[in-house]
Amino acid sequence: MRKLIVVSVLSAIAASSVGFGFFVLVGAVIRENKARAMLVPQVENLMHQRVVEKTLGIVITQRKEDVDRVRRFFVDDAQPVDFVTSLEQTAQGTRNGIEIGADEGAKSTAGELLFRVSVEGTRDTVQNFLQAVEAMPYLATVEAADFQMLGPGVPRSRGMLRGPGAVAPSVRLLLDIRVQASQRRL
Repeated sequence: MRKLIVVSVLSAIAASSVGFGFFVLVGAVIRENKARAMLVPQVENLMHQRVVEKTLGIVITQRKEDVDRVRRFFVDDAQPVDFVTSLEQTAQGTRNGIEIGADEGAKSTAGELLFRVSVEGTRDTVQNFLQAVEAMPYLATVEAADFQMLGPGVPRSRGMLRGPGAVAPSVRLLLDIRVQASQRRL
């Protein structure tokens, strides 16, 4: 009888061990299935994004001329020289003097540049300058405009026109111009 008890106890221990191992394995399989179920949508999403990126790359390559045309509306934030040169040429073409400063402070935001512009000339030439700025091929917004009448004897700014045909400025226009900047190439 003693043998029967020992064999029964050993059989019970063996059966319990096998049962415990079975439940551990079943738990591991269930956890793996849950993890796989969570990863499958992520993998599918990444594959979809990859297809979209390839498609966009093809479209951008095929539509390079259109992309370049749109890109010209943005000012390169690393080198806004083209925009500044356009402002200076516009001022010169409208017979105004100009001084330009970039606001590096808190008013400039990501993807935008803020320029502070001072233009001096006659009322008509300054108005012509403002109309020309509005027609410039940039995504630009005049955020603030302040006309100031200048009296006689007011010194000209450094950038003001001089020489034959130059008229003493009678108006100063202070502008805050915010332009959209491109941060990376398409």
